[in-house]
Amino acid sequence: MSDVPALRGTLLALQNIVDADESHAAVYHNLAENALVVFSQLQDWRKSWDASSEGHIISVSADGDQAEKQSLHFTSLYAANCCSLYDASLILVLETILLSAQPGQLYFGTATTLYEKARQAAIKICASLDFQLQNSHTRLGQSFVLWPLREAGKILDKGSPAEQALLERQKQKLATGQGSWEIAKSAFGTYG
Repeated sequence: MSDVPALRGTLLALQNIVDADESHAAVYHNLAENALVVFSQLQDWRKSWDASSEGHIISVSADGDQAEKQSLHFTSLYAANCCSLYDASLILVLETILLSAQPGQLYFGTATTLYEKARQAAIKICASLDFQLQNSHTRLGQSFVLWPLREAGKILDKGSPAEQALLERQKQKLATGQGSWEIAKSAFGTYG
C-alpha cells in the first residue's frame, strides 16, 4: 500500500500538464504498468490476509443476496480497519490504472473488470461500517472509516440508485455518530 501515494502523485502531476504530447502518453503508459504491478501485489496481500486468522470475515445479508444489504463482521476492529484501508487503496490503484492506461494497453474487457473490482471494494467498505461503528469502539471506528468511505463514495455516487442509497445511508450513520458531524461533513464535501 505504500506505493499508492507515489502512483497518485504521478497521476495528479500528469493531469495538471496542459501541453500533453507523445512523451506524456509514454509516461501514462508506464504509470498504468506500475499501477498494474501494485494491483497484483495488493491481490497477493489479500490472499495472505484471507488465509490468516484475522482474515476471517463473516458476511451477513439482511435481504437475500443483495450486496447493498450486506453487513460484514470481523474478528476485531483492527481486522475491519485493515480491510477498509485495503479496499480504499485498491480503489485508488484501480482508478489510477483506468485513468492512465493507453489505447490497446489493457486486454478487451479488462477495464470493465477493474471497475467492477473497484465497485465491489466500495460496497465492502460500506458493508464494514456497521461493525466499525459498534458501541465498544465507535470513536476509533469513525476515524478509520472516513477515508475509505470517501473513496467508496467516488464509485458509488455514480452507481445504481441502490448503490447511491447505500452510500447515503452509510454517510448518515457516520454523520449521526457521537459528535463526528463536522469531520464527516468535511470528508464528504467534495469527491475530488
